[in-house]
Amino acid sequence: MAVKLLRTPSATLRRPLKIVKSGVKDVYEIVTSHGYRLKATPDHKVLTERGWIRVSDLRKGDRLFIQPSGCFGKYGSTELGRILGWLVGDGQIDDDGRVTLWFYGKDKELATIIAEDVKKILGRSVRINEAKDRDARYIVSRSLGRLLRETLGIHERLSVPEIVFKGSREMQKGFLQALFTADGTILFSKGGCSIRLTSISKKLLEEVQLLLLNFGIVSKIYENRRRAQVRLLPDGRGGLKKYWCEAYHELSIDKENRDKFAEQIGFLDETRQRKLEKWIKSKKRKSNRECFVTTVKNIRYAGKEEVYDVVEPVTRSFIANGICVHNCGEQPLYPFESCNLGSINVYAFVKRDFNGVEIDWDELARVVKLAVRFLDNVIDVNKYPLKQIEYRTKRSRRIGLGVMGVADALFALGIPYNSEEGFSFMSRLAEFIAYHAYLASAELARERGPFPLYWESAYPRGEMPVEGFYHPEWWTLDWSKVIEEIKRHGIRNSHVMTVAPTGSISMLVDASSGLEPQFALVYEKRVTVGTFYYIDAEFERQLKERGLYNDTILKKIADNGGSVQGLEEIPEDLREVFLTAYDIPWWDHIRAQYEFQKWIDASVSKTINMPAWVSVDDVLKAYLFAYKLGLKGLTIYRDTSKAAQVLVTPSQRSSRYVALTPNKTIELMRSLGVEPPRPEAEEVNDAERKKRMLQLVYAGEEPSSVEPRAEREPASKPLIKSYEKCPECGSPNLHYQEGCVKCLDCGWTSCIIT
Repeated sequence: MAVKLLRTPSATLRRPLKIVKSGVKDVYEIVTSHGYRLKATPDHKVLTERGWIRVSDLRKGDRLFIQPSGCFGKYGSTELGRILGWLVGDGQIDDDGRVTLWFYGKDKELATIIAEDVKKILGRSVRINEAKDRDARYIVSRSLGRLLRETLGIHERLSVPEIVFKGSREMQKGFLQALFTADGTILFSKGGCSIRLTSISKKLLEEVQLLLLNFGIVSKIYENRRRAQVRLLPDGRGGLKKYWCEAYHELSIDKENRDKFAEQIGFLDETRQRKLEKWIKSKKRKSNRECFVTTVKNIRYAGKEEVYDVVEPVTRSFIANGICVHNCGEQPLYPFESCNLGSINVYAFVKRDFNGVEIDWDELARVVKLAVRFLDNVIDVNKYPLKQIEYRTKRSRRIGLGVMGVADALFALGIPYNSEEGFSFMSRLAEFIAYHAYLASAELARERGPFPLYWESAYPRGEMPVEGFYHPEWWTLDWSKVIEEIKRHGIRNSHVMTVAPTGSISMLVDASSGLEPQFALVYEKRVTVGTFYYIDAEFERQLKERGLYNDTILKKIADNGGSVQGLEEIPEDLREVFLTAYDIPWWDHIRAQYEFQKWIDASVSKTINMPAWVSVDDVLKAYLFAYKLGLKGLTIYRDTSKAAQVLVTPSQRSSRYVALTPNKTIELMRSLGVEPPRPEAEEVNDAERKKRMLQLVYAGEEPSSVEPRAEREPASKPLIKSYEKCPECGSPNLHYQEGCVKCLDCGWTSCIIT
């Protein structure tokens, strides 16, 4: 993240373009009066009140700007955060894998809260035990230990787990709330009040300092508040006993920061929380404001270390350990790396028997394993045009296993593409393929060895480049087994999953392309001997089953832009399932990409089809929605945006309607702070459809209260003329998808690789 500070506690947060290694260099450590620490090379610049100053030119007493607010990740939940916070505060991980969480004295009542959190994470209840020899309760669980150690890679207790630093706001709040409840106190003094956290681990307090900065809370660390010595302490049985005590350090929160803590984080213990809130409310004047400045206390040489640089091209600055610093020059990362792609036709795994229609998951798992092996072989047998490409490719051994035929599989299963059931299927399918692909790559590593850069990657630390891995609540498969196999054998390929466009190869196997919905169920094909209709295979099968297959129906569908929406001749249950790209609102296209992206380590190729009437504001909202969901990229195509309309059928659909499939996408948009667009209600086919659309988009409002928008001004004419006809066969049946123009008659494409 980058921060632009002008002597005020405000920030512009941006994502870095890249992070690159800079080699092994001399580094110096800066220690500030608040306890913040920063290691940097002597020529690295730090933002001070004197301007940007090199580390080598810093002086004691220089005032540095610190982070006024932070960014949060998407991982984890409040419940997982509280469990980890209590583990660090009053818990232990035994060598045999058991986790024990202790609740002493007044905190005994909080055992119920944490037990409920554990139940939500594990999916089963845990028992709360009464300690026989002390005033305490405890929870003990091997399953929790297995999750924390093997899956989340948590082994050390006296530090903030890495997953918390990557965690969502809710997770970080839960962690701090539990940790301060277990090990924190409120210190009241004459006219003052501060929140304190004590620990024998200075490292833990420094890490907690950084978490607090994400909430805009500045804290100060006091080292060696009590030196190491033998002390007389309660023995838990009502008496006192001598114990050897390590030196402990203390983190203090006061002024405006204390008030923010009470409001944004707080204590699990209601008594303490009420006491803190009451004191703040009783103050006669406002708390002193935080100026987000700290003073250089000491600078020392820290030896030689591997150093990295963050590339942020806009403000050319970023936050390092809470301190605002400058980025250096950039350098390319893996400039000659390549990737070989392969896609599985999901539609081919549709199985029909007396039980109905389902996916043959066992056969799919077998084929995934075979495909990973095949793609890994390609890396070795391929003829490379340049030695640099061969070197880089074999160092990372990146492969991209993807899918096609997803829309056709949904047709066969009778599931609408943009229904909650459809989104769940996409997520489950992506997880299933990723899971078995990773297992297959780990098996290859056992046979052939891991990719050469394996030990420089995050895999040995138990991390994976898959978002879903960090959300156990999303799992339908045991991902702890995957990480266990990778730790045991390594992994053959740095990346294994990519959803490619598959525009050409999907035509060869007569399946829908990639993750896309079908662009048209029926369209005309023109050849020298005449015209005939191309029809989606699954749609054709179901029309024939119902006795509806005839040229009249096909022509009506083709003249309706390839869609069955609004055609009374087609039964309602078929209209609900057989949706085309423009039948689906753009926000559901983005949702579909998100459901897949959760399990894809590389990226997803997906076109977000928008009708011609969308506004610039709609496009802005689409990008904002995708950004807040964490998508890696987005391709938008607005109908008629080319100089000559890219055709699917000889007729263009004139009405402005979308499939009104009930789902939670609009709710998700609102939860992320993105207002859904208003529909073009005045152009919807009939009054009932208009009413249903308004109810869908404006959940909770009366349809009559929503006024349609005024007609938009027509889009400006494009400056560059595009393809009007296929340059290969002359057909006007062109289709724009994933940035490529494709002929639906002969298969010609404007892209080299699809």
